[in-house]
Amino acid sequence: LIIAVTWIWRSRETNVSIGDPSSVSSVDGTLLPGTGPTPEIAAASGGSQGRIVYQARNDSTDDWDIYVMEADGSNPVQLTTDMAEDTSPQFSPDGSQIVFVSDRDGNREIYIMDADGSNQSNLTKAAGDDWDPTWSPDGAYIAFSSFRGGDWDIYICEVDSGDVTQLTTMDSAERAPSWSSNGQRIAFMSDAQGNWDIYTMAPNGA
Repeated sequence: LIIAVTWIWRSRETNVSIGDPSSVSSVDGTLLPGTGPTPEIAAASGGSQGRIVYQARNDSTDDWDIYVMEADGSNPVQLTTDMAEDTSPQFSPDGSQIVFVSDRDGNREIYIMDADGSNQSNLTKAAGDDWDPTWSPDGAYIAFSSFRGGDWDIYICEVDSGDVTQLTTMDSAERAPSWSSNGQRIAFMSDAQGNWDIYTMAPNGA
């Protein structure tokens, strides 16, 4: 009985996280350095045709890379192999592409690639870090947060053209955009009132 209870308790301790794997804060659910399992797996996202896209590394000294696997955990395939931190993957609505964050060019920027790992390209090119990418329901835009203006704000990027538009201009920090299912609103978090609250806006920032 003692062995059975111990096994059940330990099985609850698997660390799975969403967010910045280098963060030292667990308030938003991110991994504390060195606390993840081996291999560490984070930022899992549902995909098309029963696939899951996720980031993983063998131990805390390795770089994060992007993988896909079947929904039952079989057939894991590594999609990125560069000497950089590749994180925060998310399938496009139709499952044909994956957006992710990489610091392979010196700072964190938004990248996309085909679902098989081919055609990797940089969507954003700014001196400040870009983070939190999320697809619009129609797959035409990616909303993200960026520190390019000296504080965190929400931006959107048109996937085909690469055109970037800033949506928030407050002096506070705005992070973690998320589209509504009909594409008419974007939810995000802001500390404009002194603590983190949830806000929504139209896709043009209104």
